[in-house]
Amino acid sequence: YSFNHASGACPTCGGVGVRTTCDPDVLVARPERALGDGALVDHRVGRFHDDPHGQTLATLRAAAEAEGVDVSGPWRDLDGDARRLALFGSGDRELEVVWHTVRGARRGEHRFTGPWAGLVGLVDAEYARVHADHRGETMRPLMMDVPCEACDGTRLAPEPRGVRVAGVGIAELSAMAVRDLRGWLDELALSSPS
Repeated sequence: YSFNHASGACPTCGGVGVRTTCDPDVLVARPERALGDGALVDHRVGRFHDDPHGQTLATLRAAAEAEGVDVSGPWRDLDGDARRLALFGSGDRELEVVWHTVRGARRGEHRFTGPWAGLVGLVDAEYARVHADHRGETMRPLMMDVPCEACDGTRLAPEPRGVRVAGVGIAELSAMAVRDLRGWLDELALSSPS
C-alpha cells in the first residue's frame, strides 16, 4: 500500500506521480511562423523537427492530408484540429508517406508507411531515450511535469487506490495535514463499535 514499494507503486509512473512531457507552448516558440518556417523553438530538437525537407514534416503532411486538415500557414492561424494533429498525432493510423529530401545539391525521394506520433510524441520519445545523460539536461527546458493520468498523481497502483476506510482512500489520507488526519482518526475511533 505504499508508492515506495514496487507492488504499491503506479506501474505507469513508477510511483513518482508525474510524467515528463513536451510543453507545446515552449516547443512552438514563434506562432507567427509556419511549421517548416521557424515556428519551433531554436533548439537542436526544434530545428530538427522544423526542417521543411525533413521526415517529420513529410509525415505530418501525409497525416494532414489523410485527416483532411490544413497545417500550412502560421501556427496561430491553424484551427484546433490542425494544431491537435500536429502536436498529438493521428493515433495508430498507418500513413503512406512520400518524403522528398533536400541536402545541399542532393535530392531524393523516400516512401514509407507509418503512424504520425505528433510533435509532442516525437519530443517525448527523444527525451525518454536521452534523459539520463547530458542530452536530456539540454532538452529539459522543452519539458514540463504533468500529473500521471493513470493514478491521478496519487503515485499508487490501482489495487491500493481502491481500498477505502470509512469512504476515504489512502491517497486522500496521505494528503491530509497531520492535524486533520488526527481528527479523522479520532472520529473513526468514536464511530467504531466497542
